[in-house]
Amino acid sequence: MAAKSRDAAMLNVHGEWPLVGRDTELEDVRDALLDSTCSGVIVTGQSGVGKTALAQRIARDLDDSFELVYVRGSALASKMPYGALSFVLSDLDDAIVDNPLMLLRGLQELYQRREDGRKTLILADNLEELDSSSAMALAHLVRVGAVKLIAICQSIDASPEEFGDLWKDGALRRIDIGPLGLASTTKLLSAALDAPVSRAAAASMWHTTGGNPLFLQALTREQVDTGEMQERDGVWVAKPLSAPKTRRSMTDWIMVRVRRLPAGEREAIEMISVVGVIPLELLLRFVPSS
Repeated sequence: MAAKSRDAAMLNVHGEWPLVGRDTELEDVRDALLDSTCSGVIVTGQSGVGKTALAQRIARDLDDSFELVYVRGSALASKMPYGALSFVLSDLDDAIVDNPLMLLRGLQELYQRREDGRKTLILADNLEELDSSSAMALAHLVRVGAVKLIAICQSIDASPEEFGDLWKDGALRRIDIGPLGLASTTKLLSAALDAPVSRAAAASMWHTTGGNPLFLQALTREQVDTGEMQERDGVWVAKPLSAPKTRRSMTDWIMVRVRRLPAGEREAIEMISVVGVIPLELLLRFVPSS
């Protein structure tokens, strides 16, 4: 491959990847947000499947219809009342903030009275780490119709119960995001590399990553950087007899993802990584069933 062509591919693969294989989910989320009888969606799926990317795409597409407010739960903010909404509370008087009932009313009025007439769309990411006060406030705003909501989590069961109740009551529609299939994985690789990818190379990457887009991105960058994937006659192929390999940076990337897991999930993964296979009944003696 010519140096110029390779440089262009390197720049592309290390940039922002396209959203591929999510047309149905995008349409479902968009329909829910534009439906006057629905208050929004709760998007679930394992880490790395593209939940946030999908929500951000929707928010950009509906930019003219909604005013976007982004909220994210975090381990640090979860220890403080209204930690996830601290930036919003700065728009309210101190007297209102100190009174829970007045605070809810103040937030409701803040979002119901947009000067431009647009409705507020709140994108709440990482629900599992959302503090209870913020969860209560968001649920209230949804129930009174002050906002539309895109809520993102890996598991509804691990999220504040207010969101599970909103889903069960029909206020929020549930959208489950799964791994990509082989066809979508191939299409995503071809789009990211700006050239067709051989079926053998795509299948190898798909089997290795399990169709997880975030893992696929990281591994593809490794393969291109190390030369394990090369462009030949306009098609990306894997080196002969070569399975995807990773360098230390890939290990570091995986460890970062593992460290972000809740303690119980991390302990379960560590145990299984040591013993290989463990009966579920035995595993449940050491880690919570959730």
